[in-house]
Amino acid sequence: MTKSLDKISTTASEGARDNNNDSEPLVPTSMLAPSDTFARHEVIEEEGHSAICDRNSTHADNITNDRSSGSDRDGQQKASASNLKLALIFISVVLIGTAISVLGKLVAIPMYNYPNFLNLYSIVVYVGVAFAYVTFMMIRYGNQVITPEQQQIPKRTFAVFGLLDTLSIGVQTFASCYLSGPLLVMLPQAAIPFSMLFSRYFQKKRFRAVQYGGAVVVILGIFLILEPMLNLLPTTSSAATNSTGFVCETNLQEFDVDEFCYICRDELTEDSCLLHNETKPRGIGNNTTDTVHLCTWIRTEESDASADQGASIVWSMAVILSCIPMTLSSLYKEITVSKVEVDPLYMNGWTAFFQLFPSLVMAVVAAPLFSPPVEPHELPRHFLNAWDCYYHGRGTVDHGCYLDIQCGKAFWLWNLNFALIVLYTVFSVLLLKYGSASLLYLALTITVPLGNLAFCLPFMPGYAPMHLTDILGLVVIVLGLGLYRSNGSTEETDEGEGDPSLASPASDDVLDSLQEPLLQN
Repeated sequence: MTKSLDKISTTASEGARDNNNDSEPLVPTSMLAPSDTFARHEVIEEEGHSAICDRNSTHADNITNDRSSGSDRDGQQKASASNLKLALIFISVVLIGTAISVLGKLVAIPMYNYPNFLNLYSIVVYVGVAFAYVTFMMIRYGNQVITPEQQQIPKRTFAVFGLLDTLSIGVQTFASCYLSGPLLVMLPQAAIPFSMLFSRYFQKKRFRAVQYGGAVVVILGIFLILEPMLNLLPTTSSAATNSTGFVCETNLQEFDVDEFCYICRDELTEDSCLLHNETKPRGIGNNTTDTVHLCTWIRTEESDASADQGASIVWSMAVILSCIPMTLSSLYKEITVSKVEVDPLYMNGWTAFFQLFPSLVMAVVAAPLFSPPVEPHELPRHFLNAWDCYYHGRGTVDHGCYLDIQCGKAFWLWNLNFALIVLYTVFSVLLLKYGSASLLYLALTITVPLGNLAFCLPFMPGYAPMHLTDILGLVVIVLGLGLYRSNGSTEETDEGEGDPSLASPASDDVLDSLQEPLLQN
């Protein structure tokens, strides 16, 4: 023990002498009193302890810095992952929304002769899906999801929703069979000026000048699209669209108008039109034959295509007017959900239930207006034929311009559209959750040109090449949408600032995209 103390003291003394830090004369350890020895030992222990503490403190600082650096790296990685997730959600909304706008027309092609079936079947399926969801939620969670406040909403409110949606969604479903894909994408944008008008009148909302300008630009774009149709110029409104001012039609001098219509109407050039021939004997006892053209290449204004364009104008006007009940329905729903938080499927399930009854009435009234027309007493058989076309892929219409030759595609196209609509609803909610309403408005705007341009692809069913007026109309409409939605969250009411979550002029778009997706075809 004494040797150890001597060794420590000697080492300390040598260290002190070497560093000239002690001016006292060095005293041998053997000459120190015991108390001095222990005191010197305590000083040495304190110095050693201090050095150890310094090393520990430095080590702790290093650990803290490492943790801080690691935390920063983790934060950057999480932010990067969050941005990537948001980007993927946004792209999904755009792509799925575009696919839905395209499939809405593609479904109507094999079901061209059965628009009533498309409308009613969509409603029936939605009622079943919605009430299955509501029943499960009420059994599983009681009143936690479908709250008593929601259940106390008067059913007459849902009845009003159903009537308005019948007049809007039903008409647009019918029109999907008779209008081209681009028109089905662009014409519903007419809802914007109607939305501003009704929001101003009923909710006393005020808009910025740029938003009024955007609405005017949208109207101008729609006029540009319809103007050639009004002048019987080539448009994207029919399947056989070309820029020559001629169309391919059944040779009426030799055949009935409906006999070869399905062959002729798809030809876009004179050469391909006149390739369809048939040989006929010249007379009884004569072995010679004549080659007769099944189709003829004639001017648009002299053909039945002019009548088809007249029908397209009527259906186009119907789609534009259907935006009135559509915006009123969205406005009424907006007011309702601002008072009571309502589960979308609960509200839409009851809305579709009450939509079913006026849709049945409209099916009877509208049936004679279809092509081919259907008399009211023929509706039961008509629906059975439609089911055969949709589910079994068996067609029954074997004459006229639109034969049931693509029925095998109807089931898969409709169900694919249905599945994408469900996904679209989910991704739209996620975009609002992780992003913002502005991102959703941007996605809705982008789908308009993408959906329009998709029908310009040569391999696309319902192919409709774009003309100059179509391009100008599309550019103008997208510009108007951008102006209108650019300041969507800043409008005010006459009483002061509105609630941004409800005050956006694009809120109707959000309601339509999230609350009524399954009923749109």
